[in-house]
Amino acid sequence: LYRGCKNGRFFIYKGLKPEYVGNPVYEGLLKKDFDIGFSLSHNNICQYYAMISHPDIGNCIVMEWIDGCTLEDMIRRNAIDKDLARKIICELCDALYYMHGKQVIHRDLKPENIMITQNGKNVKIIDFGLSDTDSYNRFKGPAGTRIYASPEQEAGEPADNRSDIWALGMIMNEMSGKFRHVAGKCLRRDKERRYSTASE
Repeated sequence: LYRGCKNGRFFIYKGLKPEYVGNPVYEGLLKKDFDIGFSLSHNNICQYYAMISHPDIGNCIVMEWIDGCTLEDMIRRNAIDKDLARKIICELCDALYYMHGKQVIHRDLKPENIMITQNGKNVKIIDFGLSDTDSYNRFKGPAGTRIYASPEQEAGEPADNRSDIWALGMIMNEMSGKFRHVAGKCLRRDKERRYSTASE
């Protein structure tokens, strides 16, 4: 990731590590990341602007600069009270409901992939590198970070919106013990017994 500035506005270049540049698999995943991110427009999702070829970086995504920190950092600093936790949960649910309505499954939802803005403490979901959507028939292998991966993901089964809801339950429990009754239903091993949608 590189921060740039143009016409007084910051933005981010997201490219591949030098050893992966030109590798068809990683280049394909970067393009998929852009295609999915660019298709989404929501206040609580990082905005993707363009995909370009940069002379020093190679192919890269131009995306929104977010002035803030990760949810992971806030959890580590114990910087989330009950009211802020509720705000974050509601914004995550709103963004997930929107994404799922677009047939996009994040598949790697975790505190590290959630930014919280400095101004307003607003949620910004980032990193669609492992996401999936019905319009792709490539790069559909198992994905996710083990601790947040749903039982069906760990079993190598296809993920759906309820896999993201499992991850949301894990995140709720990390943020606050005040929402364990909601998190508990998100974390039912039988996905048929979880919440069926983020709006629910």
